[in-house]
Amino acid sequence: GTLEYTALTQLNVGDSATYSGLATIDDQITIIVPTDLTDEDAVRVDYVDTDGEGIQTQIGDQVDAPTHSGIVSFDDSNYKVADTVTVTLTDADLNTNSDTTEVYTLAVDTEYGDRIGEKGTGVAQSGRLLDITFDDATWTNMGCGVSDDGLSSTGFTLSETTSTSGIFTGTFQIPQNYCTGNNAVSTTTG
Repeated sequence: GTLEYTALTQLNVGDSATYSGLATIDDQITIIVPTDLTDEDAVRVDYVDTDGEGIQTQIGDQVDAPTHSGIVSFDDSNYKVADTVTVTLTDADLNTNSDTTEVYTLAVDTEYGDRIGEKGTGVAQSGRLLDITFDDATWTNMGCGVSDDGLSSTGFTLSETTSTSGIFTGTFQIPQNYCTGNNAVSTTTG
């Protein structure tokens, strides 16, 4: 048989589809991994095999089911207005299908503003990958009337570099002014 697992992430923890279709007693087992399961905590399957002479032998195997913390980096340490910023998110847990290149899009939520997450999952606190902030204020689309009107106006997406990499990149340009979560206009130039 086989053993498959789904690692819980901020994108799937609140999605009921994550928990449907689990098969915990089967020849094709599917389980949920909430955190690192390695070494003595690794997933282990034991069974008793009876041969043709009636002799029973215990057979077992285990496999580590590691989870990963994401790392976000930028292509530079300083930017000025109109510079293009490349954001890189490295997180192997977000490579949910090695046959396809994952793309995480930006959606506008009236309560939480512009959030990058998985398309169609909503973008409230779960389902959220990252935010772009200036001076600790989230860059958001809250109708301030500035020309760029939020990260959503840039078309920002995080695209996996290859189908198996777990490395995602996206770009945007630094605006002159931006909306903050309190519908105020702020400037990036200080």
